[in-house]
Amino acid sequence: MWGVTAVLIYPGLCLVTVPARRRWLSVLAAVLIAVFTLWTFVQPGGPGPAAVMSDLSSPVAGYLAAVACALAARRGTRPMRIGWALLAAGMVCTATGDAIWAYFDFARDGDVPPVSIADAAYLAQVPLTLAGIAAMLATRRPADMIRTILDGLTISASFLYVSWATVLGSALHSGTETALERTVNLAYPIGDVATASMVFIMLAHVGPQLRTSLSLMGSGLLVLTVADSAYAYLAQTSGYDAGDPLDCAWFAAFVLIGLAGAKAGGGAPRAVPRRDPWRLVTLPYVPLALALAASVAVQATRGTVGIFLYVDSTVLVILVVARQVVTLRENAVLSRRLASSVEDLQSREEQLRHLAFHDPLTGLANRALFHDRVQHAIARQSREAASIAILYVDLDGFKGVNDSRGHAAGDALLTMVAQRLLWCARPSDTVARLGGDEFAVLVEHLRDDESASGLAGRIVSVLTDPVELPGALATVGASVGVAVRQPGGVPAGELLRQADCAMYAAKVSGKGRFVTFTPELLPARADAN
Repeated sequence: MWGVTAVLIYPGLCLVTVPARRRWLSVLAAVLIAVFTLWTFVQPGGPGPAAVMSDLSSPVAGYLAAVACALAARRGTRPMRIGWALLAAGMVCTATGDAIWAYFDFARDGDVPPVSIADAAYLAQVPLTLAGIAAMLATRRPADMIRTILDGLTISASFLYVSWATVLGSALHSGTETALERTVNLAYPIGDVATASMVFIMLAHVGPQLRTSLSLMGSGLLVLTVADSAYAYLAQTSGYDAGDPLDCAWFAAFVLIGLAGAKAGGGAPRAVPRRDPWRLVTLPYVPLALALAASVAVQATRGTVGIFLYVDSTVLVILVVARQVVTLRENAVLSRRLASSVEDLQSREEQLRHLAFHDPLTGLANRALFHDRVQHAIARQSREAASIAILYVDLDGFKGVNDSRGHAAGDALLTMVAQRLLWCARPSDTVARLGGDEFAVLVEHLRDDESASGLAGRIVSVLTDPVELPGALATVGASVGVAVRQPGGVPAGELLRQADCAMYAAKVSGKGRFVTFTPELLPARADAN
């Protein structure tokens, strides 16, 4: 009864999770499973009609599931198309095996041989299904391969533990079977272990766009493997007859797989997004928990687990430790990448901050940073009682060079002027490009007014030297205005305006010189260019 209850849960969940326009498929699946389950348990008319119902419904449901998978193959992209086609072929094999088994049950009055052509059809479904799932996972990223392999080995070892404790162990030690019968009976649970392992790997890595269809398909295959293992157990103990409640699991498996094919779209599976990593972490450990529960049950009932289960449990421990080592290594790699990204962001932030306050051509301070430095200098001046000065520098003849030689030559000239200004100024001074061919120098801690005049004269002299440009030499001059502020003097904006007025006075006076600001210069400001 527990198996029937379990397989009825998933279609009920689908009623909530799928879009309303396709919800009728889930409703139909739930109704079919419920009706078949009710018929099997109530058995109207007795065991005979129930057996007939079971013999006929399983191959029909299997072939319908194959048709649904084939239709999904037509809609899918190449990896998914191959996967669904192989799964459809596997469903054909299973349904054919059910049809052959039903023939033996009807035509030979239940005299089913221990090994028949039906077993070949059943077992052919396993490699086809495994190949189909592998094709669906063909788009996996190779970076996750080591973790995926370890997860697959952990899942397989866990299912092998459960299978050995329930079916495989007793099948191997059975002394009443021929070698062929024992081989076939062992092949069923081994194939179930491989299928269940591949299903869990698929469910751990399926992307959200295919989660509904592949989860339905995986659930159907898991129910099918559980039913096959239960059949193998019943065949060795109390026996199996058509109409057994176990038939509900096979029927539900076919319905779930057919529902998966009907809901399948045309996408390809993707890795689970980082925002939803719990499925990658937890799903591989579900079979491990089942193995632990089986170990406790075996220990409680038999008193010992036996040499095979002991070796299997040791392998499981090694695999889990290896998985944790891989996880720690991946976390270390991610931490290094994160640290590198943070360092890169900090470097870019520093570059942006530099660009916000510096001229991109010359690397000098821009107008915003220069004003800020002047304000700080005035604030310090009130405490230190020292004079400060601003030298406003405008190039003479730059427009002619820029027009005749081109903008590239003009940029090279401005860069050379910036270097000469830095050479003239002290390390503590601030040299800025205010825009175009206008520069400014902030001088702090002046010993006297002549110090600013001396710097201005040196700038005028240095900038008259020829500049070597590509193709020829260029000669420009400079007109410099000097504004000195004593403690308690004018604010920053006014001090810069005074230096500007003095510079224009130098232009008017004949260029190539410097002028120190006096109040008489304010009304006489004129454009000398």
